[in-house]
Amino acid sequence: LALAAQLLITAALFWPQENPGESSARAALMMLPADDIDRIVIHSSEESLLLAREGDRWSMPEYHGLPVQPSRVDRILVDLPALPRGWPIASSNAALERFEVTPGKFQRRIEFFSGEEDRGELFIGTSPGFRKVHVSPAGDERVFAVEFNSFELPLTAGEWLDKTLLQLEAVDAVQGQDFALTRDGDAWTGDEGREPSPEEVDKLVNGLTGIRVTGAADIATASLLQDAAAPPTLVVESAGETYEFRLYEIEGAYYVQRGDIPVFFSLGAFDFDRLDEVSAETLY
Repeated sequence: LALAAQLLITAALFWPQENPGESSARAALMMLPADDIDRIVIHSSEESLLLAREGDRWSMPEYHGLPVQPSRVDRILVDLPALPRGWPIASSNAALERFEVTPGKFQRRIEFFSGEEDRGELFIGTSPGFRKVHVSPAGDERVFAVEFNSFELPLTAGEWLDKTLLQLEAVDAVQGQDFALTRDGDAWTGDEGREPSPEEVDKLVNGLTGIRVTGAADIATASLLQDAAAPPTLVVESAGETYEFRLYEIEGAYYVQRGDIPVFFSLGAFDFDRLDEVSAETLY
């Protein structure tokens, strides 16, 4: 018993203790209450982008109120602040200027808000190497190098846009300009009970459930498309709702508008063709 007691005392005295500096190096870059944040502003030296949350949905109020791709928000709201800061590479005002992480000189500045309360600010500066950037939380004179890419903070709204926002979860019926299709279980019936081509039906359904837009049309193009007042190209029934899709082609560029969202979107030729090339001639 005496020997056991001596061993316990020895172990307690000589057991490796955590170095406070090592603990600090493993600490998160920022202690940010992500669940409370409802507004993020990303700045460059010339422009800024506003992201806002309502419930569980993040959107861009200054870009038609369109939704943001959730994974992009998580990257800067959850992943970036939680990165281990590591050892500071410098800690002086001169270093802050040199690595471009000051209020007057930065590559990106990210502000986090909860209501009107400022909950934190982060400066993103120069890059010391592949997939690394210099960063400094506001009010901290230390500069850290973390694994992050500056290109993950674009100022172009279209790059944040949820490109899947027009996708339908399922398709129950489709009416085109010269055909009508109805689904019964896994089978599709065409006009007057005719059996449509499964390949063409799959092409159309995949086009509706997999459509990806590339951005919102600019003001001039949107005005031109609005004046066109085209009839619906497709009228689609999905989960008890009816959606009207209008397709446009202008000088080799392709656009789509879904009736429940008053915005014209650009899209690629592949997505356009999957919806536009299906007709009575190709179906039967």
